Amino acid sequence: MRSFEENKRIYAELILKFGLNIQKGQNLIIKAPIEVYDFVKILTEIAYKLWVKHILYRWWSDELDCIRYENAPEDSFDEYPQWIADWYTEEVKNWAATLSLYMSDAKLFEKINENRLKRLEKVSEKAFQEYRSFVSSGWTNWIVAAVPIKWWANTVYWNDNTENNVEKLWNQIFNLVRIDQEDPLKAREKHVSILQSHADYLNKKNFKKLHYKSPKTDLEVELPEWHIWTSAWEKNKRGIFFHPNLPTEEVFSMPHKYRVNWKVSSTLPLQYGWKLIKNFTLTFKEWKVVDFTAEEGYEILKSIIESDENSCRLWEVAIVPIHSPIYQSWLIYYNTLFDENASCHLALWTSFPTNLKWSDNLSKEEKDKAGMNVSMMHVDFMVWDETLCITWETYEWEMIDFFVNWDRNI
Repeated sequence: MRSFEENKRIYAELILKFGLNIQKGQNLIIKAPIEVYDFVKILTEIAYKLWVKHILYRWWSDELDCIRYENAPEDSFDEYPQWIADWYTEEVKNWAATLSLYMSDAKLFEKINENRLKRLEKVSEKAFQEYRSFVSSGWTNWIVAAVPIKWWANTVYWNDNTENNVEKLWNQIFNLVRIDQEDPLKAREKHVSILQSHADYLNKKNFKKLHYKSPKTDLEVELPEWHIWTSAWEKNKRGIFFHPNLPTEEVFSMPHKYRVNWKVSSTLPLQYGWKLIKNFTLTFKEWKVVDFTAEEGYEILKSIIESDENSCRLWEVAIVPIHSPIYQSWLIYYNTLFDENASCHLALWTSFPTNLKWSDNLSKEEKDKAGMNVSMMHVDFMVWDETLCITWETYEWEMIDFFVNWDRNI
C-alpha cells in the first residue's frame, strides 16, 4: 500500500503529466491560495523535471481579500488593474500553460457587502475577457484542480475536527481521481476512454432536443444542428491533448442559445463570487431567463444574470452518470469543480467553440445564428436528483428516456 505522501506526489504528477500534459519548454502559470504552498512545492519540483522553462506564480488569499472588502476605498471596487489581465493574456499567447488550484471559502464572505463583491467581480470579468477567449478557444493547455485546506474540509464534513477532516478529504480526492487504485494512470486512461465512448454515442445519435422533467423542473433545450459532444479531453491549437478538469465525470455540449424554454431548478448549492446560492429556479421564455428565485444568494444570482446582454442564456448541457464516484460519495463539496461532476448540470453564459463544428471558420454573425452564446461569464449549476428524467428527442420526433437508462442505452 502506498503512503499518504506517495499518493500526494502521484496526484501532482497526474495533474501535470496526464491532466495538463505539460510540454518541454513551456512556461507554466500556477494560480493557488497561499495555504497550499507545500503542495505547490511538489508541483514545482515535478514541473522542472519535466523541462518546464519558467514557472510564474499568482498567489491569493481569501482572508486578505476579506480585509480588502471590509476596508478598501469605495471606488476601488469599480476598477481592476488591466495590466494583470493583459499579463495573463500575453503569457497564454506565448503558449504558457495554466494550472489553477480552485478553492474558495464562502463562509468567510458571509458578512461581506454583496454590492462590493458584485462590482469587483464584474470589472474583473471584463478585464479578463480577452484572456478567457484565448483559453476557451483552445489556444493552450490548462487545468483546474483542488487541494484540501482546513476551512474547505471542515465545510464538507460539517465539523471542526480540522486535522482529521483534511486527511479525510485528501483520501476522498485520491478516490475520486482513482489514485487509490493499483495503477492510477491506467485507471484514469480507462475512465476517460469510457467517457469518450459516451460522447461518441451522443454524436452518432445527433439528438435534436433534451427535455428535463421533475416535480421542480420542466425544461426544453434544443441543440444546434452542428453541435459536438465532448468529454474529458481537449486539444489545443498546437495539437496537444489535455484534460482540463480533475476530477471529471461529464460529457457536455452546447445548447442553441435561441431555443431554450420553461423552468429549471437547482439541486445543489452553487458557489460563486465567494457566496453560496441555494435552491434557485430560472424561468426561460423566448430563450432567455425572464424570472428567477433563490432561497439564498438572490442578489448574487441577479448580478450574474444581468452582467451583460447574453449572461441570461444557456451555454452548456452536461450529462453525468449516477455511478460517478463523486455522486456515490454522498457528499456536497461546496466546490463547483467537484459538485458539477456529481450531477447533470447546465451552465449560463459563454459557449466553448469546441462544441460547435467548424467554429474556427465561422464569423461572429454565423456563430450567433448557429446558436453559440458569447458572454463574459461561465457558471455551472447542478440540476439532477433522483426525480429528474432527461428525455431525448430525435429529428424523427422519437422520444427516448435516455438518462434513466444510461447504462443500458450505451
